[in-house]
Amino acid sequence: MFIGRKKELATLEKLYNSNELNCVCLTGGAGMGKTALLQEFARRKHKAYFCVRASTNNANKAAFYTELSVQGIVQCSSGCWQDILKLIYKKAKGEKIVLLIDDVQELENSFSELLTEIIACLQSEAEKLRFLLVFSGRECDYVLHLLGKSKLPLSQIFLQSLNYEDVLTCLIPFSNEEKVLLYGVTGGKPGYLQLIDSTLSFKDNLYNLFFSPTASLLHVAEQILALQFRQPHIYHAILCSVACGAIHMKEIAEAIGMPDNKTSKYVGVLVEKGLLKKACTACRSKAW
Repeated sequence: MFIGRKKELATLEKLYNSNELNCVCLTGGAGMGKTALLQEFARRKHKAYFCVRASTNNANKAAFYTELSVQGIVQCSSGCWQDILKLIYKKAKGEKIVLLIDDVQELENSFSELLTEIIACLQSEAEKLRFLLVFSGRECDYVLHLLGKSKLPLSQIFLQSLNYEDVLTCLIPFSNEEKVLLYGVTGGKPGYLQLIDSTLSFKDNLYNLFFSPTASLLHVAEQILALQFRQPHIYHAILCSVACGAIHMKEIAEAIGMPDNKTSKYVGVLVEKGLLKKACTACRSKAW
C-alpha cells in the first residue's frame, strides 16, 4: 500500500504535465521509498525503467538493452543500448515519455557511459522533446554535477521520513501509545513501516523487528553505516556512546578511546549526514 508523498507526487506531475524536457534528481536514504514513489508516479504513463547494477559497464549495457526492449516502450532489433535511447528520444517528440533511472549512486563506477550518452542526446534535441527523466538514488552528486554543467532543466526532490499523520493508516489496529512507539522505532521510513504486521500484537511486532535472531532490523544500523562511511566501526562506536549517555565531546572521545580532535571530525560528519544533532543543555554547553 502506497501512502503519503503528496507533495513529491504533485511536483513530479507538474513537471510531467509541462510537455517540455525536464530532469529530476530524487534523493533519499535506504528505506525512504524512492522506488515505490517512482512506481506510483509512473502508473498509467508511457515509461521505461532501469535500475543500475553494482556491476561492470558491459553487464549494465546488456541489461539496459534487454530490459527496455522487454518493457516495450520502443522496438529495437540492433542489440545496441544507444539505439534504445535514440528511439526513446524519437518517440518523445510525439508523445510524453518518462525515463526512470534507479540506483544512480552506481552510475559513476558501473555505467558512466549512460549518463554522458543521455546528456549528449538531450542537448541536441532538448527543444523538441516532451520528456521527463528521473534519476533516483541514495546519492545523486555525480548526476547533479554533470547535469548542472550541461545546463539542462533540473529539479531536485529529497525524500525524508513520512509524517506521523501519513502513517496512521498502517497502524489502525494498535493503541494510540503503540502507534507513537511504532512510528518512533521505524523512524517513519516506508521501508521499515511495511514490515509491521497488523495481525500481530505490538510486542510481537517489536520482537520480529528487533529481537528475534532473524529480526528484520537487527543489523540495519551497521548496514546503513557501511553504505555511507569508509570506517563504519568508528561511527557506530560514536552513536553507541551517545545512545548510552555520552553527550559532550570529551565524554564521547573517552568512550571510544580516541583524541578529542579526531572525535570531533567524525562527529561533524555524523551531523552533516543527519545522524546526530547538536543541542544545548541548560548550561549552554555543547551536547549531542
